Amino acid sequence: MKKLAIVFSLVLVANLALAQGFHLISTDPAEGTVNVPHNTIISFTFNAPLDTTWHFGDEDEPVPVGALGPEPEDSVEVVDWWVSPDLTTISVQVEHQMEGDFLWIILLAYSNTGEPLAEPACLHYSTSDSMGPWTVSGTIDAGEVDPTHTAVGLMAIPLFSDDEGGGMYAGTFVPDDSGDYTIPYVSNGVWWPVAAYDLNGDGTIDPESGDLLGFWDPDEDNQPDSVIVANGNLTEIDITLLDFIFQEVTAREYLPQAWELADEWADDQELRMIGAGTDIINLDGTAPGWGYLFWSPSGEFFTNIMIMSIFAQVDTTSEIGFPNDMLPIPANFLDSDEAMIIASENGITEFEQEYDLTERWLHGGNFRWVYPEHEDELFWVVGSTGIDPDNDEEVTLLIAMDIVTGEIVQIDWEDVGDPVDEQLPRDFELYHNYPNPFNPSTTISYALLLPAIVELAVYNINGELITTLVDGLQTAGTHTLQFDGSDLPSGVYFYNMKAGDISQTNRMLLVK
Repeated sequence: MKKLAIVFSLVLVANLALAQGFHLISTDPAEGTVNVPHNTIISFTFNAPLDTTWHFGDEDEPVPVGALGPEPEDSVEVVDWWVSPDLTTISVQVEHQMEGDFLWIILLAYSNTGEPLAEPACLHYSTSDSMGPWTVSGTIDAGEVDPTHTAVGLMAIPLFSDDEGGGMYAGTFVPDDSGDYTIPYVSNGVWWPVAAYDLNGDGTIDPESGDLLGFWDPDEDNQPDSVIVANGNLTEIDITLLDFIFQEVTAREYLPQAWELADEWADDQELRMIGAGTDIINLDGTAPGWGYLFWSPSGEFFTNIMIMSIFAQVDTTSEIGFPNDMLPIPANFLDSDEAMIIASENGITEFEQEYDLTERWLHGGNFRWVYPEHEDELFWVVGSTGIDPDNDEEVTLLIAMDIVTGEIVQIDWEDVGDPVDEQLPRDFELYHNYPNPFNPSTTISYALLLPAIVELAVYNINGELITTLVDGLQTAGTHTLQFDGSDLPSGVYFYNMKAGDISQTNRMLLVK
């Protein structure tokens, strides 16, 4: 059985910013068709032959058209797909698993002359004898950017929710520079309006690279709000596209919110650890997200909180891989911007001028397992990793400072070695995954000084096993593998490597 690439993700719903000319000319069934058989063939015909060497979707079953299929994901089973002899039509044999309305979105395709798809297109139809009769309309405000081809749609759950069924159930594209849109075929229900614009024209939406996202937010609290469709059309559902969905702030910015969330679980919470939720924290000490680890002595459990500007994730667990008796972080700790200034003055800037930066991170806490000679002290630890351009070796600089006074306690250099040349590592080491945050896959690497029985496993924030990536004898050297989170909800995950009596754990963030 073949599978068409119909993975939903707002990172693909976008204005493609492509040249005019190559476009979709018809679909079967046509837009708005009702009583579509449950077992049928859905076809999309273009005005020129497709470049069938262009691959989207799964590596095992790549297809020449990038499409988003109906939601929820299991509402349609794709039985087979094929391209017509003249290469102008792609057909998909499907089995609809439910009665109701369906939406397909055609996003990416190329003609056999290399011309990209001029504009994305939507197809609405229903297996029932009628479709949602209502519309939702409004205006997209993209500032100085032309909003033409901005994708606008209705989701059944809030943007970035961990719940299942996060696809777009009805949608459209802004037709011109007025920004006005109308979503057709809307059924009664509670919906979450969203919009996305690919500012850099690469076919993906990545707010960290400047692309734009937006959602219905009439109360302007930077949180998605819902609309209710109840036997009538909705108008003036205006959405402002933002280039700061993931606002970059210091560690203290989200701390009051973190305390409020932690106190909902226990009234004796103690802040034990702070960490930037990105692999490269800015030199000014800001990051798009922060993680806060609390411990409740009475409840004997950790509360792990990850906060970004538009969502917060809270998970509790009794075991998270850190000792329960870590010292609490005092209220008068230096903020992350102050810590980074001190680190810059003590070698980070010079280090990054000499080495090609791959990672820069900041963690605060009582790291007694890293600095056993300072077991009663709390540090900000700033780490910077780069590649030596002369020999391609990976080098790390660690700067530990008192978390309150900023006094430098220890500065360490570590020559990790060159994973590409498979030089013998100097230690057992589990490297930080890259990219991080990631969607949907990321690279995990680890180094073994000697051959060892290795177990590498991924856990959710509650300590539940997600998958085991490695389990067996591994040779000495550096090993690299891919972790795919396509089937997982957004959130924080941990990957742990056990090699002999060595155990190391790192954190990664999946954002869909």
